[in-house]
Amino acid sequence: MAQNPLIGSRISLISKKNIRYEGKLYSINEQDATVALKNVKSYGTEGREKSDSKATFVPKQDAIHPYLVFRGSDIKDLHVHEQVAEPVQQQKQSTLPQQKRNTPNKKEEKTTPKKTLHHPQQM
Repeated sequence: MAQNPLIGSRISLISKKNIRYEGKLYSINEQDATVALKNVKSYGTEGREKSDSKATFVPKQDAIHPYLVFRGSDIKDLHVHEQVAEPVQQQKQSTLPQQKRNTPNKKEEKTTPKKTLHHPQQM
């Protein structure tokens, strides 16, 4: 069986208890009807409990859960965030001094050799 291309995608999931979880999709088990996320953060109910009289307030948690497994029947909503393509690295500008160019409008500068400093233990 081929691996699901969504594995590793960032997922936001809202449980039937109106708690939002966010993490990376770790696995989908079709036989057990489960979804596993890794590095999961719980954002609590975020005010959704106000629209549902059966729901109670659940605060945000600072802890990051290594893995959480959700039964499909416990999932109210699931959103796959678009993966942002890595920006192409811009070429680094050279930090080496450029060769002097004789131009008619610029005065030629004299340079003196730099002194090399040695650490006392290297002497």
